[in-house]
Amino acid sequence: MANPLNSDDRLLWWWFVGTRGGPTRARIVMALKEEPLNAKQLADFLDINYKTVRHHLKVLSDHHLL
Repeated sequence: MANPLNSDDRLLWWWFVGTRGGPTRARIVMALKEEPLNAKQLADFLDINYKTVRHHLKVLSDHHLL
């Protein structure tokens, strides 16, 4: 049986499910999908540390996922 995921899908799946920070990154992306928020607003909305949000935003940006 062939793998139904192409290489882009596998990469996205790995970024959001296969890494330790993936669930947090997924929450950030889902929040940003609803409305534009800055790092402080994201931290407050998701109830996570501001520096954690900044780190994940940088990771997402560095890998062209934002």
